[in-house]
Amino acid sequence: MGSFSGTIHSTMAETCLTYLNSQRGQEPFGESHPRSPRHTFSRIFFLVQAKRDHSYRAKLPASNLFNDYNNHISTKILLNAQTGYSYTIDFEKPPLFSGLHCASLFGIVEIVTQLIGMEGCDINRRDCVDNTPLVWAARCGHERVAEILLERGDTGPGGQTPLSWAACNGEEGMPNILLERGETNPDILDNKGRTPLRCAVFNGHEGVAKILLERNEVSPDGPYNRGQIQLSGAAWNGHEGVVKMLLERDEVNPDQANIDGRTPLLSAAWNGHTEVVKMLLARDEVSPDNPNNVGRTPLLSAAFSGHDGVVKMPLERDEVNPDRPDCYGQGPLKYGAANGRVEVVRVLSDWNEVNPDKPNNDDRTPPLQCAALNGREGVVRILLERDKVNPDKPDNHSQTPLSYAENGYLGVVKILLGRDVDPCKPDGFG
Repeated sequence: MGSFSGTIHSTMAETCLTYLNSQRGQEPFGESHPRSPRHTFSRIFFLVQAKRDHSYRAKLPASNLFNDYNNHISTKILLNAQTGYSYTIDFEKPPLFSGLHCASLFGIVEIVTQLIGMEGCDINRRDCVDNTPLVWAARCGHERVAEILLERGDTGPGGQTPLSWAACNGEEGMPNILLERGETNPDILDNKGRTPLRCAVFNGHEGVAKILLERNEVSPDGPYNRGQIQLSGAAWNGHEGVVKMLLERDEVNPDQANIDGRTPLLSAAWNGHTEVVKMLLARDEVSPDNPNNVGRTPLLSAAFSGHDGVVKMPLERDEVNPDRPDCYGQGPLKYGAANGRVEVVRVLSDWNEVNPDKPNNDDRTPPLQCAALNGREGVVRILLERDKVNPDKPDNHSQTPLSYAENGYLGVVKILLGRDVDPCKPDGFG
């Protein structure tokens, strides 16, 4: 069966290659878009079959195809299918993508070997997205192809380095191959200001992060683009294993803020990563009430996003002010009320230090008005259960909760009228 299967794969590869090399296979296609089903099927099918079994009869048409692959219609299909680019590919500007780039992307060892042995092959050539063949091999985890290219001298850091791509994709075997080369800098910045460690940390790839952290040249606490730090990236995404790994390093400051003033604790609190918040709060160096550049604390950030489990954790610390407003005068309860965070409002309004009837800095819209204005029925009910809340209190524009709710929230109106509010009380425009 193995031999028969191999013959089938070879025949299919040869058939697809014959088509792709034909005039018909290179036409833009009348119904044509680069993603047309006919071109996509033939290109992908050939590559799959070629990886399974590469016969002698298939090598010649494969060489012909990849030798003149720059402007082949299937090149556009391939590049359209790739993700992770923040810029537009100009398909009218050659050269687009060589055969060696394509073979490296798919990890077809035989064709890579054949192409780099041909006269005039430039293995350090960049394609239209500034990647070398080595970058594609590293990005896709094709270790043997990377080894072949490295043996021929491709060190190729393009817009994003091979090591960064491998780190982003969690390819644990690839960093070791690349780092064996003396000229590979394990802490190099790519064109977006990111180090390989940042790529591994941000994506939660513990194995790659461990390999990089074992290198003396790699800074575990070094800032990258816009002053972001490694620990904040891991905390933001809730990668508990990576956070734990970084916290074990003496040189990592667990309370270091980035350029926006956001600490790792605030990052984890904003996204509701309870276990990461717990790890950080257990560190004596971490201040649980540090605000960012606009005055938002970890507690306020968790309240804004609706993470009631995280909200409870800073509240247990004496140094945390549960009613502390940001630079816009909005406190945690106010944001919770405006955004309809029912459980957050329940937790905060039960806290003695929190004034559930407190307006913001310009003496406007206390939490109840905010909830009524946005039709947050659940929040309105909770606040009305609190003795400190006046259901008929006007703000500095003489607007009451009822007058705000009358703008279209009948459910809130019914709740307020059930509390004997004055339906005839004029607002600031009446």
